Amino acid sequence: MRCPAIRFMVATSLLAATAHAPAQSQTQTLRPATGWDLSAHLGAARMQDMLAGYPGQDRPPYELSYDAGAAWAVGLGYRWHPHWRAELELGGRHHALAHSSPAASPASGTLDSLHLMGNLYFDLLTTGHWRPYVGVGIGRSWARFADHAVNGTPLLDDSANAWAWQFIAGMRYQYDTRWSFSADYRYLASGELQVADRSGALMDPSLRSHALMFGASRRF
Repeated sequence: MRCPAIRFMVATSLLAATAHAPAQSQTQTLRPATGWDLSAHLGAARMQDMLAGYPGQDRPPYELSYDAGAAWAVGLGYRWHPHWRAELELGGRHHALAHSSPAASPASGTLDSLHLMGNLYFDLLTTGHWRPYVGVGIGRSWARFADHAVNGTPLLDDSANAWAWQFIAGMRYQYDTRWSFSADYRYLASGELQVADRSGALMDPSLRSHALMFGASRRF
């Protein structure tokens, strides 16, 4: 009686170990590996209403409101730790001017911004397929205020650059050892952009952008 029972227990243990081994192997395989990766992101963006004032002058600022627009980014990243990775990112935003003060006056024009950022990410989880993360970045932003007009009167057509920073929070899905897909929220802000209006007077707008981005990344 003991021998069949012992044989049954041994066989059951072997089957359980065999079934567990592939899952454990897959989990180990999906653990983050050090190395380089390329990523691309695309999404929608909203620019906060922008106050474009005249520094040092007793003149009311313009409050510029933009329609929802598009956001994009490409990045070259490097992971050196299961939780930590860094990235050099080139990205941009595009918006159309909707209206402006005073009294929501009709307005026209476009705003295009380009930014180059150094980002640092922290992955909260390092195993499994779903991995939340947070990140911060600092860099430089360039903005082009093209053909801005209020009530049909030309206001602004100039470009400038300033320091910028961003905060990132999102979720990544690790598909296999090389490919992953992500969805994240990004808040991008810049310092004052010194631009001149059509009369030559200096204005000091700044960027405050919210974006929802979807991306893909490949490790190599």
